[in-house]
Amino acid sequence: METTINFYLLLGGLSLNVIGSVLLGIPLFKTIEQRNNMAKSYWGKNPHLEDYILKDANFGFFGISLLIIGFVFQIGSILF
Repeated sequence: METTINFYLLLGGLSLNVIGSVLLGIPLFKTIEQRNNMAKSYWGKNPHLEDYILKDANFGFFGISLLIIGFVFQIGSILF
């Protein structure tokens, strides 16, 4: 019974790590239009930049969270 619990904890941890890594990588891939909107000069503030930074921060937060949970699952599979 222990072997199956270890296997599922390890498999779950690895899966969460893969998903977390993908979430961390998504903000790197922007379209040319998005990059141009971020680089344009506006009077006052850039309205597009705040949205992109907020989206990137959310992806980063959830990606790091999933990575941490995945590593905890993998450590748990070794300890149990």
